[in-house]
Amino acid sequence: MLNLECCEELFNVKDYLLHTTSLIPYAVFINGKNYTGHSPKIMKNKLLTSFLAEYFMPQAAVLQNSLIVPLGKGVEEIIADYTRAGIINENNVLSGFPHPSGANGHRLHQFNNNKEKMKRKINDFFQER
Repeated sequence: MLNLECCEELFNVKDYLLHTTSLIPYAVFINGKNYTGHSPKIMKNKLLTSFLAEYFMPQAAVLQNSLIVPLGKGVEEIIADYTRAGIINENNVLSGFPHPSGANGHRLHQFNNNKEKMKRKINDFFQER
């Protein structure tokens, strides 16, 4: 849909087609360990929620016509909250894409289970443009 010859183009010569971001722009540690995005839930923690409001919300407003690909279930939950609130259009969200971390042992299974649904969603998104 983006007329790419290979994935490398998206991260190189056609990087203007991509905007990467994090919901939380800082390293976060819980009890001295890397925060996984699950405990505590972002929306149940005042500090983490304040990061969303201060850093992610302005980006979400600018990216209203973009296809949003949340990487992982934790991010997908936040984006789902934003779609319910009318902040992000549900038609612009590619749900079901796994977090690519090696710590996510289910990523290939999750990707394969959602692949056809995601392909239809991508096609629908670009047909509307």
